[in-house]
Amino acid sequence: MKKIVIYGSHLCGDTNALIDYLSQKGIGYEYHDISKELSNLKAFLKVRDINPMYDAVKSAGGVGIPTIFVEDELIIDFDQEKLEKSLGL
Repeated sequence: MKKIVIYGSHLCGDTNALIDYLSQKGIGYEYHDISKELSNLKAFLKVRDINPMYDAVKSAGGVGIPTIFVEDELIIDFDQEKLEKSLGL
């Protein structure tokens, strides 16, 4: 199985939906809650602030979570279809 790393927040409905989905499917992941640990927030912002994929999200006043890394592929927000395609499901 491909390595999945998630940056999100327990305060975010989309993050919670993603975690529920992965748990129901029995898919393992590494989770970094940006609202609980400052180091997680800094790591997330380091990615978000240099990546143009976040421009539309930032322009709309959004944060850009959940952010999902499937190996080296970046997925912003919980897009089930895109995630399943990336995981080969």
